[in-house]
Amino acid sequence: YNTATAMQATFLMAAFGYQKLPSGLIIQWGSVSTNTTYAFPVTFPNAALSLTFGRLDGGNGTPGAASMTASTFAYRSLNVASTPGRYIAIGY
Repeated sequence: YNTATAMQATFLMAAFGYQKLPSGLIIQWGSVSTNTTYAFPVTFPNAALSLTFGRLDGGNGTPGAASMTASTFAYRSLNVASTPGRYIAIGY
């Protein structure tokens, strides 16, 4: 894993990673596969604002979140028990 700080922007470039911008905004990403609760790579200090999913090939369901906190989200795939995908979360 490549963790570094450059110009006050901390980041982790990995499959489950994040970028902390100097403004305080944090962008996080990762993957999901089954209907369960996932932890963000780092907890948002104030709030998670947005969570977006993309379905990977082979998935038949509609990916989404049943709930979200500053540190976790409950992934739910509609129509089928599991749909592999990726997510991007934004918060501060």
